[in-house]
Amino acid sequence: MNYHSSRLQRQGFIILMICSAIMLGIGIYMFVADFNSTSIVTSWRSNPSEQTISWQTPVFGAIVMLILSILIKIDKPKLPKMDIQGKRTFVFEKITDYLKENDFKKRGFHFFKSNGSIGYCVNIQNDKWNDANQIRFTLNVGIFTEAFWLNVRISRIPG
Repeated sequence: MNYHSSRLQRQGFIILMICSAIMLGIGIYMFVADFNSTSIVTSWRSNPSEQTISWQTPVFGAIVMLILSILIKIDKPKLPKMDIQGKRTFVFEKITDYLKENDFKKRGFHFFKSNGSIGYCVNIQNDKWNDANQIRFTLNVGIFTEAFWLNVRISRIPG
């Protein structure tokens, strides 16, 4: 995780913890003082109605915010330390595994699948400007009809 996202994660955690503490304090005050907040709620569809909020509402909100802040604080699993080529290989293997699990056949970086009348193809294309610091690639996706594909292939065969 880079510095910027780590900092945002930390700030989000702190903000949610502060809001949670404030709401919990309001809920405790409402409970101790036996205080209910009543307000008039209006709507253009119906007549005004009276709504009462008891101490449970801010306490529930505080619990939800506390859970969210804990979820933000938990680090997501990270990729193992790898060089840039290792990361490229890792990503390509994940794509390959997914496509193979979905019955795609592989030839180099070309994957294809047919269900009878329609065919699907996926191609992983490396960027020619890749270097030791950055790897980019393009994922080409296509759909074709086998009748068209066979007509094009047959017309290209010298006869």
